[in-house]
Amino acid sequence: MFFFHPDHLGSITMITDGAGNPASGPEPGTSFVSYEPYGSIIRNDSYGPDIFRYKFTGQIEDKETGLYYYKARYYEPTLGRFLQADSVIDSDAPNGQNRYMYVEGNPVNYRDPSGHVSGAGLMHMMNRMIGHAMGKDFGKKGIN
Repeated sequence: MFFFHPDHLGSITMITDGAGNPASGPEPGTSFVSYEPYGSIIRNDSYGPDIFRYKFTGQIEDKETGLYYYKARYYEPTLGRFLQADSVIDSDAPNGQNRYMYVEGNPVNYRDPSGHVSGAGLMHMMNRMIGHAMGKDFGKKGIN
């Protein structure tokens, strides 16, 4: 049995066994993975075969291509963008209508678990829907 230890975005940074020992690493306590803001692995203190598929924001890494699978489309961490256009279109997105953009250009604070819309984008759309139902324009300001 293994336990995955994520950071605030859900990125797996450490994996331990049932006894709390690092699952791999050159010596006890050194199994650690760190990422650049858009998901490229910058440090991996593990050794041996990489048997864990879940990495950046808890998504599956395709080891052959280095891409992450976000359930709806593939993400390229070196480019910091998706390879397919988003099927969810927000015509009033704060950062424009770039359908390949990852988390509205803010990978340190947001994540996109479905591959369709980031947490910030979802909140923005919900604010607009609630505002429309109430006859008000909450838009980018949110609900106060």
